[in-house]
Amino acid sequence: MAVIFADVVQDTERKQKYLSELDDIEKEIATHFNGNYIFEDSNRPIDSSVINALNISFNDLNPTDVLIPVTDVKVAKTV
Repeated sequence: MAVIFADVVQDTERKQKYLSELDDIEKEIATHFNGNYIFEDSNRPIDSSVINALNISFNDLNPTDVLIPVTDVKVAKTV
């Protein structure tokens, strides 16, 4: 959302900053899938907060505006 807003108001500096942050977040999230399911932390691999986060991340207004769509195989394996 921040990237889209920065684009709308033509703030290219913030747009690039937000895109960079998004890239960092996506890289970090990718490390939280162990091949079998998405986990929150290595010391708490099975945690209901993951399910909650996957539910909250679903965006009814723009279903493509999520890091891990509910249709992703990683979500299916986790649930």
